[in-house]
Amino acid sequence: MEQLINKLYSKNVIHVNQDASLNEANDLMNNYNIRHLPVVNEENYLVGILSKSDYIALKYVDSRFKGFSVKDVMTSPVKVVSHFTKVTDVAKLFLVNKLSSVLIARNDELAGILTTEDLLKLLAEYPEKMKQYEELDLAALADEGWVSATFN
Repeated sequence: MEQLINKLYSKNVIHVNQDASLNEANDLMNNYNIRHLPVVNEENYLVGILSKSDYIALKYVDSRFKGFSVKDVMTSPVKVVSHFTKVTDVAKLFLVNKLSSVLIARNDELAGILTTEDLLKLLAEYPEKMKQYEELDLAALADEGWVSATFN
């Protein structure tokens, strides 16, 4: 049986409010040594995600970044998968959509985050599993039965 992501993802998810400043978001990322921040609105509903690379790119391109809030630069909608999703299906999702993270849902609630770094750790810890993941059939992605949802 193929490995599921339920033991790989980070469960203590740090998040930020959409109205927070980019400096606040950057401080959270630096203080917790993370690269992705789920973004919530006033009702605590997931509305987007902010990555460290998005922030750095904006800071580099526009010196006026201090006036921006998280909602101005976050990525939305967000890709969410079930905690029962297979590792290979998440890898396919990363490749096809050029993602570096997905959020994990359990019983319709945010349960965690899985990043490309988490998948690389798996391969580094278990190199014998590499053969299992070498052939990703991207054409069959839609027929594989993985769960994906988007939130606005």
